[in-house]
Amino acid sequence: MQEFIITSPEQLKLVISEAVRTEMAKLPFAQQTVTPDNEQANNILTREAAAEYFHISLPTLNSYTKSGLLKGYRLGNRVFYKRSELEAAPSAIRTTRNSITQNQRRA
Repeated sequence: MQEFIITSPEQLKLVISEAVRTEMAKLPFAQQTVTPDNEQANNILTREAAAEYFHISLPTLNSYTKSGLLKGYRLGNRVFYKRSELEAAPSAIRTTRNSITQNQRRA
């Protein structure tokens, strides 16, 4: 036997939104959500912003990420970089660039 519950659309919205909020709070990433209003949003850079930070092209940024000089974080099909890690990375990147330049001069 089926039971039908009669409710208004507003009540149904409230019930659904409360259930979604409850379930979302249980997810491990819920405490680390990055939103434009969040202070963390200023510390997370897109690929384009990270490349601009170093004044390099996107393929070069990809190469540095694949070689391990920079650490990228995937979220879906996008890659983000932490500003604090980028600030610590220039010495390693300059060293690599200088060694490549020196090797080219020797050849």
